[in-house]
Amino acid sequence: MFWLSEQTRVFLRTGVTDGRLGIDALRGLVGNAMRHDVLTGGLFVFCNGRRNRIRCLLWDGSGFWLATKLVERATVRIATRSEAE
Repeated sequence: MFWLSEQTRVFLRTGVTDGRLGIDALRGLVGNAMRHDVLTGGLFVFCNGRRNRIRCLLWDGSGFWLATKLVERATVRIATRSEAE
C-alpha cells in the first residue's frame, strides 16, 4: 500500500494518453514528454481521450504502483490552473 501526504507532488499530463499503456510506457512518457524523473517521487496522472479512465503512476522506493479508475457513467473534467484558483 502507498500513502500520499500534503507534500506529495502531483503531475498531470495534459492531452490524451492511451488508457491501455502499462508501467513501462507511462514511465517513458514521464521522462520524455513530461521531462521528469519518475524515481524522484510524485504522483503522475494520465487521462484517456474519452475522459472515462484515469491512470496514476507512483514510485514508492521499492517498486511502481499503477492505479486505474474507470468512470462508468460520467466523464472526468480536468480544471485548468486558472479555473482552480
